[in-house]
Amino acid sequence: MDTRIKIALALTLGLAAGGAGSWFALKQSGHETAGNAPAAAAAGERKILYWYDPMVPDQHFDKPGKSPFMDMELVPKYADEAGSAGVAIDPRTVQNLGVRTAVAERGRLWRRIDTVGYVRNDENRVAVLQARSEGWIERLHVRALNETVRAGQLIAEVYSPALYAAQEEYLLALRQNEDAAWRQAARQKLSFLGLAEAQIARLEKAGKAQRRVAYHAPLAGVVTELPAKEGAAISAGMPMLTVADLSRVWVTAEVVEDQGAWIAPGKSVEVKLASLPGEVFEGKVDYVYPARRAQII
Repeated sequence: MDTRIKIALALTLGLAAGGAGSWFALKQSGHETAGNAPAAAAAGERKILYWYDPMVPDQHFDKPGKSPFMDMELVPKYADEAGSAGVAIDPRTVQNLGVRTAVAERGRLWRRIDTVGYVRNDENRVAVLQARSEGWIERLHVRALNETVRAGQLIAEVYSPALYAAQEEYLLALRQNEDAAWRQAARQKLSFLGLAEAQIARLEKAGKAQRRVAYHAPLAGVVTELPAKEGAAISAGMPMLTVADLSRVWVTAEVVEDQGAWIAPGKSVEVKLASLPGEVFEGKVDYVYPARRAQII
């Protein structure tokens, strides 16, 4: 017999002996079931149900080969890929794409609008200091816009001939104790001309008319308008100062027409300011203007 044939036979017998040894060892350990292939061989194999063309997945084939629909090989469908509910994604794909899952819930979709807003003072927190009679501003204690003032702070001292005459009339009425109607009318006239109750009380105590009448800030805030100048003449109804309380402000946002229906009072918003990077202020839509501008508080 040829030497090459002997070697081949020896290898064949060796493989057979090795296989028999494995079979015997497995049988002795109780891991083989009668009538089935060895478990060691089955453990590394996946059961194929059918072959299919990925472009036409509804058509199944019993054996591999060329697809009759496309110029490509048929792909096997394994048993461990079938019968599971939902969508199966390869773990490597999930890791590479950073896929995240969440429980599906029933609800309304949340629509986000990114737009530009303008910070403005709250128009409900604005007060105007007005003159109620003609005169001259002899002293002005606030001289610049954006200056901060306190509630009741002295703003201006005004000389008004009409107001001076009204003070003299009231003092004269006080001396005439028998005419209560005149006294009441004179006091009411001072009130109409802008004197506060505290100022009238000081007038009664001093018993002498004051040439300069003090005007005070109606509330605490920032001066937004200051048309008055020291030494200038003023007329009845002329505003001397406007103060805005900035403890609460509005943000007025503008949106395009087709997004106007998405906005309604009570909707939550987030406000970010370029001057305060990293900070987010939360609020709600307070009012929607007829022109579809949203006001946020």
